[in-house]
Amino acid sequence: MRLIHFSDVHIREIFAPRELPRVGWRRAAAIFELEVCGRGRRFGDSLATLRRLVDAMTALEPDRVLFSGDFTAMATEREFTWAREAVAPLIDSGRLSAVPGNHDRYTRGSVRQRRFERFFGGLLQSDLNDTRGKGGFPFVHLVGESLAVIGIDSTRLAPLPGLAFGEIDREQRERLARVLDHPVIRDRAVAILLHHAPLNASGHADTPTHGLRGGDDLLRSLTGRPRTSLHFGHIHQRYFLPANSARPHLFNAGAGTMRPTPGFWVIDLNAHGEIESAREVTLEDGATPLASRDSALS
Repeated sequence: MRLIHFSDVHIREIFAPRELPRVGWRRAAAIFELEVCGRGRRFGDSLATLRRLVDAMTALEPDRVLFSGDFTAMATEREFTWAREAVAPLIDSGRLSAVPGNHDRYTRGSVRQRRFERFFGGLLQSDLNDTRGKGGFPFVHLVGESLAVIGIDSTRLAPLPGLAFGEIDREQRERLARVLDHPVIRDRAVAILLHHAPLNASGHADTPTHGLRGGDDLLRSLTGRPRTSLHFGHIHQRYFLPANSARPHLFNAGAGTMRPTPGFWVIDLNAHGEIESAREVTLEDGATPLASRDSALS
C-alpha cells in the first residue's frame, strides 16, 4: 500500500493596492508579511506548482493521499476555488483525506461561513459516523483491509496575526481514544492526520505561539501502538522522526509548494500496514525531474 503526504500549499490571491482597504486587518497583516518580509517570494506561483505536484502524485499511483492543512494563504473564496480545482483529480479518485490548517480558518468570516467545509466537506465524511463530534471530527477513512486514516482538527481562530498555535479540545481527545479502541480500528494500522506539529525537527515542542497545545498528551495517548503514525505540517520544513518509546512515527510534509524544493512524502506499507519505506520526493523549480531521498525508519 502506498501513501502520499503533502501539506501547506498556500494558494494565494493577489490584491491590487486599491483593494487593500477592503481586505480587513487580518489579511492586511498577512499581506505585509508576504510582500515586505519576503515570504511571498518563497512560494512563487503556488497554484502552478500545486498542479505539477498533483500530476506527480497521481503518476505514483497512491492508495491514499493525505493533506494536512493550509490549502490557502488567507482563506478567501478565490483561494479556496483555485485550490479545489487544482486538487480535483485527487478528489475525483476518491483517495484524498484532508484536514484544515490555520490559514484555512484565517478570518472570522471564513470560520463563520464554514468556508473549508463548503469547498472540501466531501473529504470530511467518515466511514464510522458514530465516532464524530459536533464539528465533524475525528473522521475515519478505512483504506483497504489494514489501514485507517483518522482526521482531527487542531485549528483555532487566532486572536491576533502571528499567534498560530493549535489545540485539540477535550471532546476530540476523548473521541480519538474511543476511535482507537473501536473494533473496526483495533486491528488496523492507523495514520492520524492533523495540521499542527506536536514536535519540531529537533524533537522538541514548537514555540507557544506556533505549536500544538497538548501535543505531549497526544503523543502519550499513542504510545504502545506500534503501527501508528502522525502526519502534519504547519512548520514549513519536511522532516521525519522515527518512533520510540515516547512517540509514534512523525511525518511533517513541510510546505508543498515552497521554493526551492516543493514536494511531498511517499510512504510504502506492507500487507500488515507497517511502514517499509519513506522517501521525500521533491519537484525542483523549472523542468528538473523528480528527485527523491530515502529516510531511515530506525
